[in-house]
Amino acid sequence: MSNVQRIQLGPQTAPLHQGRSAHGRWRHAYQPAGAPLDEDNPVPAALVVVQDADRLVFALTDGPAAAFLSDFLVDYLWTRESTDDDWPENLRSWLSDTSRWAETLDGNVPDGVPEDGVPDGPSGFICGRLERNVAGGRIYLAWLGMNGVVLLDRAGEPVTLDTVLETEECWTAANGPEPVGMALHAHRASLFGLDRLLVFTASADPIGEDLPDLGAADLQHALEDWSEETDRALALFDLRLNPVLTEPSSVILSYRWVSPNLCELSWSSSSTATAYRVEESSTPGFEETTLVAELTDSRQVRYRFSPPATKTDFYRVVPINQGVEGTPSNAVTLTPMALTPPILEPVRWSEHGGYYLAWSPIEQASSYELQTAPASDFDPKESQIIYRGEVPTIHLSSETPPNQYYRVRALNALYAPNTPSPWSRVQRAPARLETPVFTDVTERRISWTTVPGARLYAVHVTPRGMDEDHQGETFYTVETTSAVSDVSATYRVRALRHHDDQRTASEWGKPVTVSPPDEGTRQRMPTMNAIWPVLLAAGVVALIVGLALGLGGMEVFESNNATATRTRIPEAQIVATTAVAQVNMQNAGAATQYVQTQVANNTRTAIATRWTHTPTPVDTATATLTPNPTETFAIAFGLAQTGTAEGFTATPSPTDTPDLTQTLAAGQTATATLWTPTPTPSETPDVVETFQAEQAATQAAVEVGQTATATRWTPTPTPSETPDPVQTFQAEQATAQAATATRLTATAAQWTPTPSRTPLPDFQATADAQAATRLTATATLWTPTLTPSRTPNMTLTLAAQLDSSVRATQTAVATAWTPTPSPTPLPDFQATAEAQAATAFYSGLTATA
Repeated sequence: MSNVQRIQLGPQTAPLHQGRSAHGRWRHAYQPAGAPLDEDNPVPAALVVVQDADRLVFALTDGPAAAFLSDFLVDYLWTRESTDDDWPENLRSWLSDTSRWAETLDGNVPDGVPEDGVPDGPSGFICGRLERNVAGGRIYLAWLGMNGVVLLDRAGEPVTLDTVLETEECWTAANGPEPVGMALHAHRASLFGLDRLLVFTASADPIGEDLPDLGAADLQHALEDWSEETDRALALFDLRLNPVLTEPSSVILSYRWVSPNLCELSWSSSSTATAYRVEESSTPGFEETTLVAELTDSRQVRYRFSPPATKTDFYRVVPINQGVEGTPSNAVTLTPMALTPPILEPVRWSEHGGYYLAWSPIEQASSYELQTAPASDFDPKESQIIYRGEVPTIHLSSETPPNQYYRVRALNALYAPNTPSPWSRVQRAPARLETPVFTDVTERRISWTTVPGARLYAVHVTPRGMDEDHQGETFYTVETTSAVSDVSATYRVRALRHHDDQRTASEWGKPVTVSPPDEGTRQRMPTMNAIWPVLLAAGVVALIVGLALGLGGMEVFESNNATATRTRIPEAQIVATTAVAQVNMQNAGAATQYVQTQVANNTRTAIATRWTHTPTPVDTATATLTPNPTETFAIAFGLAQTGTAEGFTATPSPTDTPDLTQTLAAGQTATATLWTPTPTPSETPDVVETFQAEQAATQAAVEVGQTATATRWTPTPTPSETPDPVQTFQAEQATAQAATATRLTATAAQWTPTPSRTPLPDFQATADAQAATRLTATATLWTPTLTPSRTPNMTLTLAAQLDSSVRATQTAVATAWTPTPSPTPLPDFQATAEAQAATAFYSGLTATA
C-alpha cells in the first residue's frame, strides 16, 4: 500500500511550497488579503491536497466556509471508490444534503463540523480527482462559484472548459448549491495528452494567465503585490503532470502447427504495448489462468511451444504497457491438426536402374506412408505399403516391377493419431527407359545423351548395304560414347537396365551413318583419274593454238620486212614441209583420239569403282592374285622397253631427262619444257628413236593400264546394263578425227610458207621420261586397292597378252568394260595406240617447225 500525503494550506502555512510526486511536480501558494474590508473577519481561502501513487484529490475553496468545505470535499472524493459512473451528479447530490453538517434535534453536531456550526455565507469551490491506476489515467473536475481552472495539453494549448458563471451561484450550508437546482460545472477525461493543471481563487485571477511562465520568486512577488489590492485571500495550485500510460490496444490471436510436435501462437502487434503475457486455462472463461510465458520484447508477437497432447486447453494473450494491462485477446483452442496431402512428383528412373519417388514435405507430418498397386483403383487386396518414414523421398531397387501405381499420405502419431492426411494424387512409374539421342557424330566417334536409370547401352552397327533390322551386329557399353569402325556403317543405340532386360529397354534411337576418312578419299580418287586426261588434252590444244599464232606472227614479220625482189623458196623445201604437215595432221588426229579414249576409259573406271563397293562380292572368272608391278615392269624390260623401267617401278621422278640448255640452244625450248616436266633434262634424243620408243611405251602402257583397270572392274557382283564400248569408241574416234583434221587443215595453210626447215632434236629420252611419268602416276592409282575379294594375277595376264596376240589383250579389256559375265569384243587398240603415239610425236615436231 502506497503512502498517503496530505497538504493543507491556510493563513498559518508558508506562502509558497513545491514538491514532486508520482503525479508530477507541484507547487501551491497562499497569500492573505492585504486590504480586508473587515479586519476582524477577512474572507479566507483554503487548499487541501491528498495523494498517493495512484490517486490525487484536491479542493480549493473561497468564502466564509472555505476551511470546512475544503476538508469536507477532499474526504468525500478520497473515500469514494469510483467517480466515473455518474460524475458530477453524485457530488451535487452529496453537496445538496445539508443534513450532513446541520445540528441535530438533540443539539449535537456531526463529526467534522465545528461546534459553532458551519459558517454561513456564499462560498465557492474547485475540486477534482486524478487516477493513474487505470490505462491512460482519469481526471474528474467540478466547480461552483469559482472559474479559476485551466488545463493545458502537451502542446501548451488550453483545453476548452465551461468557465462561465451564473449570477450569484455559490454554495451555502443552509441550501447547498445555489441557485436551487443549479448544476455543477464539470469536466472528465483521460490524463493522456495533458501536461498541466492550474487552479486559483478569484482574487488571483490577474496572475492566472501568466502563472505557467512565472518562476518561484516572480510568483511570490506577484502574490504580494496583488494581495495589497484585494480583500480576499489568494491561493493557487499548479501541477505539471507526469506522462501517463495508455491502455494497449487489444490483439487478435491465431495459431498454426509448424512441425509435427510444435505449435506457434501469433498475434497482431499493439503499438502501445511494451510486453505480452500468454495465459492458459482449461475453460474458455479463464476463471483460473496459468502463466505460459511473459514476453518483455514488444517486437515478439510469436510464441512456439509443445502443448499437452492428452487434453484440450484454451490460450489467450494479454498486452501490457509498462504494467498497464490491456484487453485480453480472443481465446483459441488447439484442436487436432488437419494434415494436408503431400504432392507426389512424377516417378523417375534412378541412376541405379530403379525408381526415384519424391513428394512435398508437410510441416505438421511426423512420418509418411507410400503405397503401391498394379492398378490405379488401389484394390486393398493388391495394394501394399512399401515405405514408412520421415524423409519425403525414396529410392526403389532395380528389381521393382515397372508400370506400378504409387500414392503417399502424411501422418502425425502424436497430435493426429487417427486423422492422417488424404492420399496424394496417383502417379504411375514409367514402363521403359527414355530413348537416347545422338549428340556428337564424327568420323571417328559417336556420343549420345545419358539416360536416367540406364546401366548400359546397346549399339547396333550395320555396314552399308545391309538390312538394319536383320543384319549387322550389336555390342554393349556402359559409356555414352563409342568409337566407329573403319568402314561405312549405320549406328543405332538404345538404353537398358540389364543385359537381358528387354521389357524396360528403351526404343532404338534414330540411326546415323558414319563414313571413315580413308573411304572418302578412295571414293574421290576415280574423279582425279578422270580429270588428268582432260588436262592433257587441253595442253595439246593450247600447243596447237600457240603454234598457229607463232606461224602467223612469222608471216606478218616477213611481210613487213620483205624487199622488192623476194627470194623464191626452193621446191624441195616446200615439198618436204608439206609432207611433214600431212604427217603432223595424222599424228594430231591420233593424239586427239588417244586422249578421248583415255577420258572415256577413266570415266568407265570411276563408274565401275562405285559399282564394286558392295560388302559381299561374288566370284568372277578372272584371276585372284593382285598384280605385282615389279614383275609387270620386268616383262616390259624384256620387250626392249628398258628406257621406261624406272617409271614401272613406282619411282616418283625419272632420272634420264634431256638437257634443257642444249634444247634451248637448238631452238626447241618450248617443246622440251612441255614434254619433260623434270627440273634437269640431260640431252636431246634422236627423233626416230624417240618415235619408236614412244610407240612401244604407249602400247605397253595401254595394255598394262587396261589390265589394271580390268582388275578393279571384275569384283562387281551383279552389274546392270552398260554401254556398248565398241560402238561408243568408234563414234568417239570418228568424231575426234574429223574435228582434228579440220583444225589441222586450216593450220597447215600457214605452215607452208616456212622458208627453211630447222633440224629437230632427238626426243627419245624426252618421250621415255614422259611415258615414265604417266605410268608412274598410273601405278600409284593401281596400288590403293583395299581388299578385293577376287583379283587377277597380272603377271600371268600380261604375259599371255604379250605372248599370244593383241586380240587377246583387246578381249580382256572388253571384259573390263562390260561388267557382265561374258566380255564383249573390243576394237583393235594396237593401231589406235600407234596412231596416238605418232600424233603426239609429230605434234611436237610441227610445233618446233
